[in-house]
Amino acid sequence: MSHPSVVFLDARSVPRRLMAGESLTEAALPVGSRVIYPRTPQSGQRDPKAAIRRAFDEPLSSEPLSARLTPGMRLVIAVEALYHGSPASWFWLGQALNEVLSLARQRGVSKITVLLATGIHRRLFTDEKKLLLGRCSLPTDARVVECDPEGPVPLREVGQFEGRPVSIHPEAANADLLVTLAVAASPEGGGYSTLVLGLGGFTNARAAAWGGPGALTTLGARIEAKVPTFAVELVLDSAHTNPQHDFLAMNEDDLTSAQRVQLKGFSHLPKPAASRLAADASTSALLAVYCGSTASVSAAAHKRYLEQHLVPLTHPADVLVTGLPAVGPFNTRSVLNPILVKHLLQAWLLGLYVGRPPLVTGGTVILLHPCTNRFDHQQHTPHINFFNSVLARARTPEELASAE
Repeated sequence: MSHPSVVFLDARSVPRRLMAGESLTEAALPVGSRVIYPRTPQSGQRDPKAAIRRAFDEPLSSEPLSARLTPGMRLVIAVEALYHGSPASWFWLGQALNEVLSLARQRGVSKITVLLATGIHRRLFTDEKKLLLGRCSLPTDARVVECDPEGPVPLREVGQFEGRPVSIHPEAANADLLVTLAVAASPEGGGYSTLVLGLGGFTNARAAAWGGPGALTTLGARIEAKVPTFAVELVLDSAHTNPQHDFLAMNEDDLTSAQRVQLKGFSHLPKPAASRLAADASTSALLAVYCGSTASVSAAAHKRYLEQHLVPLTHPADVLVTGLPAVGPFNTRSVLNPILVKHLLQAWLLGLYVGRPPLVTGGTVILLHPCTNRFDHQQHTPHINFFNSVLARARTPEELASAE
């Protein structure tokens, strides 16, 4: 018995439409093909604010947040801003941030710094900051700082990993309590990513990427051992489009006549308009909130995340056909350059599994994407030289490392 989100095509099935960059591409797949759709969004919290406060009072492997907040302490709130591009993520992070600030005021905490934990990734857009901070009651003396590991303020070393320093933003390193806010995501995001990647620089990122399985957890645990930390992680539902465009995630055989017309019209929209509409997931609901020690929170949030997003498969595929949207975790409002196309496929889509991979060893991937030679000169400046110069002469991991 297959899962409701797995559809087997038969002779009566209509062609599927897959995102290929900024366009929808029609694919006539053979009879017997399996098509995987997102799981139906589950019901969110009826009272999200109450759910957040309850999580503060009933944390995992930690004292309640109220007990850890004391007058005169230096409170630093780190908001993970590594991979989120949807308005829903910023909205719910802003809601959680406001509840932390409200409780801090009640407990007499006056020295508050909000760190936008972007790490070595792009800086936030102005409207993203407004979605995050616009509804927050920030104290007049509170500071909002965007992490910049290459900025004038050097990072602070808090430990070692394989002979290399583990460093984070000095505001976080000097905190009496560091509260991390994140949205559970996969394959990365949440958990220790905020501490290691969001608050760190290139050295941390390289250690996490090259240190093998478990490196991110090891690095994060070492930071948490040095800095008192209270983790907050949110789990959102699987709504990937706004309700007006739900047909984009539905089985094409079940569409009404009106929805078929909408789908056909969507396929002929100008590419920028189609990209904006497809990425407008501003209605995601809050499913759960977990607080406490990072390890316990990460495990609980990941389990709840899988309950909403995991689609079970009975066996791996010999051939995997997939499209790539125009927007990925590293190119919000920008082009998906060739490096990011390969990264999004190999590091993200093909890594979205638990247990056995969805593709057999030696299997074939058919990728639908124009893969144009376009680069954003503001967001992806290093990618240009890497693609045009480094890849022309570097072939081994050692040669790539020497070009960093």
